[in-house]
Formats: sequence, structure tokens, C-alpha cells
Amino acid sequence: MSVAVAISGSPSVQSKSRRLLGVAVDRLVRDGVPGRTVDLCELATGDLLGRTQTPAIEEALAAVTTSRLLIVGTPVYRASIPAC
Repeated sequence: MSVAVAISGSPSVQSKSRRLLGVAVDRLVRDGVPGRTVDLCELATGDLLGRTQTPAIEEALAAVTTSRLLIVGTPVYRASIPAC
């Protein structure tokens, strides 16, 4: 079980927001807090839309629901207006 779970909403594993989440999780793990990252871009589209339920989404959901610390990262694009 991971105490800390980071969720990356970026469509790319190479994004800056994903790298920032990686740094946060690495630092927590270094300090003795078990952690992991869930990359939404690596999950099946059907899972994300609720149409299917593969083992990957079940594992991601279990990690999130049992975590004590949730860190969420989402990309911010230049000249965009974030939703309220």
C-alpha cells in the first residue's frame, strides 16, 4: 500500500507537471513515505470514461482510495483559462 499517491493528468509522461510530481514522490520515498504515481495517459480510454474496468484501472483506483496523501498534477497551457 502506498501512503502517497500522485495522479498525473498530463497526456504525456514527459511533461513538466509529470516531472514535478516525480520529484515530489521521490522526495517522499526518500524520507520513508511509500509512494507511487498514477499516469492517466497510460490507462485505457475506456477505463477513464467508465466503459471498461481493466486490472490497471482497478489497481489505480485501489491505490487512490487507500492512500493517505493524494497529490494531483495537471498541465497548464499558455494562454488558457483554467476551469473554475
